[in-house]
Amino acid sequence: MRLILSICVVAIHTVHVGPEPSMLRQMTVNGLFRFAVPIFALISGYFFLKAVREGHVRAYIARLCTLYAVWMILYLPNYLGQLKTLNDAAWMAMVGFFHLWYMPALIISTVAVWGLVRLRTSLRVIGALAVAAALTGVAMQFLVLTGRSGISIDYYRSGPFFIFPYFALGYLLSSNSHRLAEWKPSWALVVMALTAVAIESLLWFRISGSEGGIDHLVSLWVAAPILFLAALRRDGIGHGKNIASVAAFIYFIHIHAMVLPYNLGLSGIEALVAVVVASAIAGLMLALVGQGRVIRAVT
Repeated sequence: MRLILSICVVAIHTVHVGPEPSMLRQMTVNGLFRFAVPIFALISGYFFLKAVREGHVRAYIARLCTLYAVWMILYLPNYLGQLKTLNDAAWMAMVGFFHLWYMPALIISTVAVWGLVRLRTSLRVIGALAVAAALTGVAMQFLVLTGRSGISIDYYRSGPFFIFPYFALGYLLSSNSHRLAEWKPSWALVVMALTAVAIESLLWFRISGSEGGIDHLVSLWVAAPILFLAALRRDGIGHGKNIASVAAFIYFIHIHAMVLPYNLGLSGIEALVAVVVASAIAGLMLALVGQGRVIRAVT
């Protein structure tokens, strides 16, 4: 039931059912919804410390590469027609299809942090490199959104300039967990963090004059760890591995839910209904065949 409800929630958020006020859309789609990827990267970095200490880094990276290859194959029908040359295929393999860009970016970030750790780089230097990379990403985004550069989003929404800073931040938080053990962000602080992200999204709207292309939000560097630590300190969340597997499954599969209604020629509320029904059926089928085994196999 948890899986069905989760996929349906994603469906509601990913199907556009009508016009929205520009300011509201900006604060949500290009504001509050932007928490997801940074927090995913931060969580990955936070728990990567355990793999480092237990000597499982190679297995960790191999697992990421395997998952990326599996899902690129599963999504192959969606992008095969775009591959006209070997260069096209190589570029697609490096940046990933649509939402799968996160996987090679995460692999790059994991390898980068591991390399820095093996070089016995201090935590302060790792932090400084993360800040420098993040600022570079912000600068590139600013140049693009103000029309001063035409570089592709694949360059600044990437492993080195977007995922690495948050992955490194998660690793730093984990390395200093003994100092943060007693700190629990208050609800007021969480609300302030959410508000700061929403306000900054409006500033980017003012800068760019459009709603698209906003991934780097400076306020997220503070807001993401606040939300993560607030959730981490909360009791009664449930079994961490189960929740992680369901979240990963939703991430990997939700593009199929988005594409389905358009392939059927549906739009608006009809598209929403189609996605919800298909998601519910998928969740029920997983439950009948044993969702644990299926989800673990592909996440």
